[in-house]
Amino acid sequence: MTQEQNSENSYILEGLLQEYHSIWLVDKNDLTFTLYRAGETTGAKKAFEIAFKLKTYDKILEAYVQNVVAERDRERVRKDADVKNILKQIKKKGIFTINYLRFNNEGKEVYQQMAFADSKTDKFIIAFKDINESLKNDIEGIAKEERLRQYQSDEETLELIHESLGSALWEIEFDEHCKISKVRWSNPFRKMLGFENEIDFPNIFESTTDLIYGESHDKFLSAFWDSVNDFSGKTIFDENFQLYTKNIGLKWFRGAGRISRRSDGSPKRFVGLFIDIQEEVENSLKIENQLKIVNALCRGYLNVFKINPKERSATIIKLDGYVTPGLHKDSTEKYPYDAFVRKYIRERVLPEDQDMMLHAMDLKVVQEKLNLDSEYDSSYRVKIDDEIHFYQFKYIRLESDDNSEIIAGFKNIDALVIAAKEKEELIALAETDLMTKLYNKVSGERKTIQALNEKKNGLFCIMDVDHFKFYNDAYGHSIGDKVIREVARSISDCFRGEDIKFRLGGDEFSIFAFEITDKTLAETILQRFFDRIDRIIIPELVENCISISLGASIITENSSRDFETIYKQTDECVYLSKKFQGNKMTFVDELLNNQNAKENNFYR
Repeated sequence: MTQEQNSENSYILEGLLQEYHSIWLVDKNDLTFTLYRAGETTGAKKAFEIAFKLKTYDKILEAYVQNVVAERDRERVRKDADVKNILKQIKKKGIFTINYLRFNNEGKEVYQQMAFADSKTDKFIIAFKDINESLKNDIEGIAKEERLRQYQSDEETLELIHESLGSALWEIEFDEHCKISKVRWSNPFRKMLGFENEIDFPNIFESTTDLIYGESHDKFLSAFWDSVNDFSGKTIFDENFQLYTKNIGLKWFRGAGRISRRSDGSPKRFVGLFIDIQEEVENSLKIENQLKIVNALCRGYLNVFKINPKERSATIIKLDGYVTPGLHKDSTEKYPYDAFVRKYIRERVLPEDQDMMLHAMDLKVVQEKLNLDSEYDSSYRVKIDDEIHFYQFKYIRLESDDNSEIIAGFKNIDALVIAAKEKEELIALAETDLMTKLYNKVSGERKTIQALNEKKNGLFCIMDVDHFKFYNDAYGHSIGDKVIREVARSISDCFRGEDIKFRLGGDEFSIFAFEITDKTLAETILQRFFDRIDRIIIPELVENCISISLGASIITENSSRDFETIYKQTDECVYLSKKFQGNKMTFVDELLNNQNAKENNFYR
């Protein structure tokens, strides 16, 4: 080390000694930890014992964090005080500090600061000091003027510390009659609530208490005054509550503090912290909801799995029913979801239901369904010893950081057949959309595909209700449900019993009307349906009339029998119809003619 480096090193150390009670040196190469100087301190004795016993920085840091640092700050200190981060920060800044809560020799939580500095040698410096003295001095009754002088230069720094911790100071002074004489809300607290300054958030008690929501209001006041009026000082104020913020609605906070008292025990000054615990509460609620979901499924379903769509994997939660070959009841390993589903369907599901189930349990379909609703379920059939049994699957999305994990349950629902007396009633229930009494999407599409494969001809239609989202948003879902039921009733009135009439989902419907192969006849039937729609009266909609956008395809002997092609072309016609106000039908031949005309114009 050069003389210049040695001088600079001594300057740094002496400068730190003026503020910090303990200074250690850490070798950058082997991370050995040696004491440079230890002054008088109320610091934790355990910290010194750890350092002398473990010798190296990484081991000492972990033991120090686990045994000395308060639990709420442990992860942050581990991350910030990691040696790679420290070397990076001191290279960039020269001196780097970390503020945190620790336990002192008496086991009480106090604020402490670690400071790291580059010694310009093969060692770096770590120093410790208590920063809790200002609060302690308040509680012990140092006069206001002295406190203000002490805080004046460090106030901005203290505010930044609290902002980084998601906390804010508040102070209340009392007169000799135990009445509030002065209140001070810190600027970080104002900012946490969305306020700018003392003008829009005055230093009066009601500025905060008037914003406390619901039952939290009375609980907050009761706990606060119980603490103030207990002259023994044994009642501690520590309360969670919800508060109206200026710009982002309700948020959860924790309020806690201590009271300095006069010789007779009467309150003199309250010094406390507000802590933003919104994320903590939300995470707690997410975990609680997840447990409720899992517990509910485990009570009602024999087999329950957790699915990770990103990994396309499934983990067993409960396996008290049928065990698919390759699964192990007590296993915690991850299974490939797609292979598990194919094997389950091949081994378990009735052959005529297998294609439907492969589609229904495809992860892409499951996620699409869960994007529309919080749950996705369906029924299917299995054959056991020449008897048909009915089963149900249910998928539920778990709330998580990336909102991705899914819980799936499987159970036997033969009990529903017994309750309904006959299995035919359960078949109808499985095929029926409960709101409209039409076929549901799965059964309607299956029956349509079957009719196409059997070479049956007819009129295939897809339709949806114009402005349906507006009805739901403006009038509520109950009125939206009325619209859906009335449209379904109109479909039932205007088409024959043998026609396939089904709800695709939401406000979308589909029809396959047998033997309607003449376009003029089809237009007449659809116009009659539009006239029936025009006669729908829902008093709550006032002057908003219901209208339908409809696509139609006539299936003849020469038509394609591929359902996906027919569906896609007919669905495109729905979007063409939506370009017009009121009831509108568009046929696939019009769509194809329009596309051909565009192609001819392009090559001309």
